[in-house]
Amino acid sequence: MPEGPEIETIVRDLKGIIGLDISFNKLLDDRVFKTPFYNMAGKNIKIMNIERYGKYILIRFNSYAMIVHLGMAGKLILDYGDVAIPKHTSWLIQLSNGQQLRYIDFRYFGNTWHMSYEDCLKYIHSHVGPEPWDLNAESFILRTKQSKYKNKELKVLLLDQKYIAGVGNIYASEICHEAFINPHKLVGELTDKQIENIFYCTKRVLEKAIENNGTSFKDYRNAKNQTGNNQNFLKVYKQIECKRCKLPIKKEKIKDRMTYWCPSCQK
Repeated sequence: MPEGPEIETIVRDLKGIIGLDISFNKLLDDRVFKTPFYNMAGKNIKIMNIERYGKYILIRFNSYAMIVHLGMAGKLILDYGDVAIPKHTSWLIQLSNGQQLRYIDFRYFGNTWHMSYEDCLKYIHSHVGPEPWDLNAESFILRTKQSKYKNKELKVLLLDQKYIAGVGNIYASEICHEAFINPHKLVGELTDKQIENIFYCTKRVLEKAIENNGTSFKDYRNAKNQTGNNQNFLKVYKQIECKRCKLPIKKEKIKDRMTYWCPSCQK
């Protein structure tokens, strides 16, 4: 599943279409739509902004808005209208510069909503918490030490989108490794110093992934239909040996999510 860094890469790729008019949009498969489809043809609609909230993309128009969540394997690709429409394209938006924004999802696990901008924000804020960059070390420590989290394992908490938005399975493993902490460790057992370290490690891991245009193993592509490069810099996820101590990596499921960690480095 594309995580925060992958979605951020896509949003940055799409900044160039802000300000363009929409000629028309077309629904090709309604399985990803959670609301009625809004026909934009002939309504003088313009793209005003494109934003990211966790793993959600919010596209704001001058009179409407839409949320896009890519699910497990969705792609949001910017291409020209004379390029053949790929199989499994659910919807497209024709732009005034001749390009099309296309949503492609062979698994149909992703979702799209057409709503007012205010309703989009209300929905998003009910499903995601703050970004790491919205907090400082002190507020992160206070947030982590809430009693409701004390009996959760660290990796499980990092995957909670209402705790911190944008961290998925790959980066949760990487953050635990970066912080030298066993992913099974209960949050209530963490010291303030360890929590502060997790805060800085979270930002560092995510920023590095964004710098490398996201992680691609199989499905993820940016809006230019290109793979990311961060898979070449992972230190523990899908690795055979720890990039730090060179000892074997342990691979196991935690709450049904595959987890990679180093029993030597992470205590």
